[in-house]
Amino acid sequence: MKRPKIIMHNTMSIDSSVKNFECDIGLHYQVAGSYEADAHLIGSVTAKSGLEMYSGIIPPERESDFKKKDYAKEDKRPFWIIVDTKGLLKGIMHMYRRFEYCKDVIILLSKNSPTDYVNYLEDRDYDYILAGDDKIDFPLALDILYSEYNIRKILTDTGGTLNSVLLENGLIDEISLIVTPFIVGETSQYLFKSLQKNKSFTLELNRVEVLQKNYVFIRYNVHY
Repeated sequence: MKRPKIIMHNTMSIDSSVKNFECDIGLHYQVAGSYEADAHLIGSVTAKSGLEMYSGIIPPERESDFKKKDYAKEDKRPFWIIVDTKGLLKGIMHMYRRFEYCKDVIILLSKNSPTDYVNYLEDRDYDYILAGDDKIDFPLALDILYSEYNIRKILTDTGGTLNSVLLENGLIDEISLIVTPFIVGETSQYLFKSLQKNKSFTLELNRVEVLQKNYVFIRYNVHY
């Protein structure tokens, strides 16, 4: 199987929380955009919470939301790949399709994903990939993204659970971190939320840079 290169990008506090602190969103996406990835990969919880935080009231669907986005072959905007086996984004997916910096949305589903959610996606002509019985078979999904969508580089911008799953499966090639001058403490939601304790990985430092506001940008290569 072939797969795209995966860069895990996050902004975190000094105590490795990815939430509950002041985050410079502009700086975060400035660095993310510099990678010029073919696709961005996020989990459904991150996708939903992001909409709730920044979009306010979700407007109803329009007729145009039922049609696949029209884009040229040379369009350099990234696809947005969303892992949503439970159908968490049913009824609000059109907000991502409308996003001007998104070429279109591709949903990763398992064979046990709700039938009504699959019908919802098909009615609106969303691309989706069935990979795995209950949980996503990421090697299979990535092979399809590589071969059928010509995706060669993926940037993840997601929470601790998906970060952990990808790392445990040896699928993250590079870690990109913006470290902020904040300590969260008890309300921390960690960068690798569910990483198994008996797992260890070797990181090779390839860049350190001090950014504005005393933020530090760090890049590591991951070795398995």
